[in-house]
Amino acid sequence: MKIQYKEFDKDFYEFRTKIKEQERRLGSILSQGFDDSDTIYGRFKLLDSFEGLLNRPIIQDELEKKHSILLESYKLDLKAVQAIFIETKPSVDRNDDTAPIPLNYPPIAGAIVWSRGLLERIEYPYEKLKQLHNQIQEKDE
Repeated sequence: MKIQYKEFDKDFYEFRTKIKEQERRLGSILSQGFDDSDTIYGRFKLLDSFEGLLNRPIIQDELEKKHSILLESYKLDLKAVQAIFIETKPSVDRNDDTAPIPLNYPPIAGAIVWSRGLLERIEYPYEKLKQLHNQIQEKDE
């Protein structure tokens, strides 16, 4: 009977070792995909595709390293949205032909749709960053 326990312990140890190696590989793939993505949306889509595995300790360690990159990307995106708003608002206010309002919308409704589009562009990453930040804080040290 004791031999069976030793054999089980040996097999279980090998199993856990292989799982940890797979997690390390998955973490490096996630990290490489993260680095290859140019946009914050692409990075969050990548994280969404690995959603069920993000709570694994090895993968969480990789994500912690990328957290500051996500924050910097979000900061750049906020600045881009601000620049778009500042540059385009005068043409929207004047209802110019150059205003980014769909042709089938009246001026006010088009301006609302345009401004909501800019708002959605910054809200989605913000919510994802909050979720990621909470996951990192909840991680056992």
